[in-house]
Amino acid sequence: MTKPRSSSDRILLGVLGRLSRRCAVLKDWNAALRGLGIDGSMDAYPCTVSSLPERLSEMMHFDRRGYIVAPDLQRAIIRYLDRLDASASDAGAVDTVFNDGGVLIGFFAEDDTAHRKRIWMFA
Repeated sequence: MTKPRSSSDRILLGVLGRLSRRCAVLKDWNAALRGLGIDGSMDAYPCTVSSLPERLSEMMHFDRRGYIVAPDLQRAIIRYLDRLDASASDAGAVDTVFNDGGVLIGFFAEDDTAHRKRIWMFA
């Protein structure tokens, strides 16, 4: 069994599944967090449609703030979320998840980093 994280101030973000530009996304987000003086990191988490419940459970257990969702998971993840933003409802897909104190909210940010920062409260 894994242990929950020990620092509640650290911001944890992740990429769920396979993104073609995953390395660049991780590099850019980790640099942005450092540049903002935020104690945090973004990591990649392998995920398939069948492992979505487990990954979302980890999001709660480890208090991860947000996930970027790979295209092949963007429709399947909807049924596991507590709420959808209008953007996700309109798109019929979720590319960004925000853990709002245990409530998992899905957004469709259209791969817009600035929008994700606003969603995850870094703007």
